[in-house]
Amino acid sequence: MKKSLVYVTVLMLVTISCKKDQAENPNSEWIVDGVSYRGFGITHPAGSAFDASESTRSGISTGNFISINFNYNYMPKRSGIYPVKFQPNDSTQCSVTVQIVTVSGRPIRYTSVDSNSLVTINVSPGGKLAASFSNIILSYFSTGEIKMVSGKLEEK
Repeated sequence: MKKSLVYVTVLMLVTISCKKDQAENPNSEWIVDGVSYRGFGITHPAGSAFDASESTRSGISTGNFISINFNYNYMPKRSGIYPVKFQPNDSTQCSVTVQIVTVSGRPIRYTSVDSNSLVTINVSPGGKLAASFSNIILSYFSTGEIKMVSGKLEEK
């Protein structure tokens, strides 16, 4: 009985430690106009998106996120290079959206514009995605404000 209690206690401590490490060490980072954001990459195959959102150390979302979006319920199954567009026309293209919450708490979404920018997607043998990108031009269409994003996303 005592041995099982010790085992369960050790198991709980290891689990809590792993969760703490995971919360403190995000595997994805994106930089918007010199400001860095970090989060965990996840895919949403039904929604055709590969994204990451930033959280506080206690796991509460800050509201800041990045999303690489594909067209026609498409999710890459093989590694490749995808041109960045405002609205992808087919499965060979993608768009990028970044949301940044302002100091006043207002979220602003910036969306990629048609450009010569590229997103490189790598698919592991296990099907996990990793993306790298640099100098993608984003626009807040209400005001025309322009931002630039670079970074990497890795699916956990």
